Amino acid sequence: MWLGSVGGGVWLTQDSGQTFAPVDDLMANLVVSTIVVDPTDSNKVYAGTGEGFFNLDALRGGGIFRTTDGKTWTRLAATANDHFSFVNRLAISADGKTLLAATRNGIFVSNKDDRSDWSQRLAANIADVKFHPTNVSLAVAGGLDTGAAYFSEDGGQTWKTASHDGNWVHVWEPGTDPPTSPSRVELAYSVANPNVVYASVDNNSGEIWRSVDGGRSYTKMDSLTSDGLAASYLGSQGWYGNTIWAGESSNSDFLIVGGINLWKSTDGGKTLVDISAWDQDKSAHADHHVIASASPISPASNKTVFFGNDGGLFVTRDIYNVGSDDARTQGWERLDNHYGVTQFYGIAIAADGTLVGGAQDNGTLVLPKTASLLIGLNYSVVTVVFAPLIRPIQTICMVNMFRAMCTGGPPRGSWLNILVANTGMTQTSALRGSVCHT
Repeated sequence: MWLGSVGGGVWLTQDSGQTFAPVDDLMANLVVSTIVVDPTDSNKVYAGTGEGFFNLDALRGGGIFRTTDGKTWTRLAATANDHFSFVNRLAISADGKTLLAATRNGIFVSNKDDRSDWSQRLAANIADVKFHPTNVSLAVAGGLDTGAAYFSEDGGQTWKTASHDGNWVHVWEPGTDPPTSPSRVELAYSVANPNVVYASVDNNSGEIWRSVDGGRSYTKMDSLTSDGLAASYLGSQGWYGNTIWAGESSNSDFLIVGGINLWKSTDGGKTLVDISAWDQDKSAHADHHVIASASPISPASNKTVFFGNDGGLFVTRDIYNVGSDDARTQGWERLDNHYGVTQFYGIAIAADGTLVGGAQDNGTLVLPKTASLLIGLNYSVVTVVFAPLIRPIQTICMVNMFRAMCTGGPPRGSWLNILVANTGMTQTSALRGSVCHT
């Protein structure tokens, strides 16, 4: 699995998260927010940079980078400009020919193999963009602060606004001026039936909307708990932690949404059941940014799903039953494993050499002077990309990265990207650790 962090660059694990290592510490910019693998060539991987979600400690990116050997990364020269300072999401077509970049400045498209031909095809602040799993002409996108979803029928060359009832609006805390703003929208194609597209909308603290025409129009689902109450799975942070996933191989009604906690639906978003609890140490951490699996899940075969959040990387080996106990701890596993990417607000050194650090969303940590300086905690995962199987040997690469940047003020909300790639290549694990900002 490949992982990317806005504070630590690109990381790789070749054993499903049991060990991690960084890939290239000499990239010109380590603020990695999104990763995609070329489905026709697993050696070719793209990484977008820049923390574009307006968290207070957001770091500026420096374009899109590419590797062709899984080890060294080179910036695409055509992206070394302000248009690509905040690349929120990358998407690549099933034939590997078209690369889409969702940025603060809009959607940009490249069709040349050397990626020298970028053109802006939609001018808007875009959070998410996804290609249809098999049809290279179809794609969908979600706005970051536009309150809209979009669709393309010509490989991203032109875009239209999808239709839906009402307005998608985020309501800010009392006293905020302005009190409301257009919502962030995250999208997911159903693997079982790509005509079905789900939208996680930052509206009324979290709503699921469903399209049955490939993302051209959306209908609101109830998004209720078993008690008939609004699940409110995004809380007040849907602008920050917001992800949706529909990777079940045969059931288009099965989906997972993540905000503060994780919720599961088996009826297309009509009802939701929480499967994690952020206040339980043995459950998944809070503030979810990415969900990924190495292949479509099914009860008879693969049931493993990975989750990236402000606590790092988590996994369940049984997505159908995880968190089914009252404490919502059943079936969760935290993949720290020397993934040293904790973000610290400050560090104090005692007279005897002991270090004490206050970490973002990860408590206060003490490091005796005799201990290793590599602290294996993760922080913040934001976007997920899945690369199709192209070789018989399956390698899963995920990266949660946070690198120490101690020269600035105390950062908040780092983003992480998980890329699950089915490949047969042998690569060096890549993981970056940070003691300040990841």
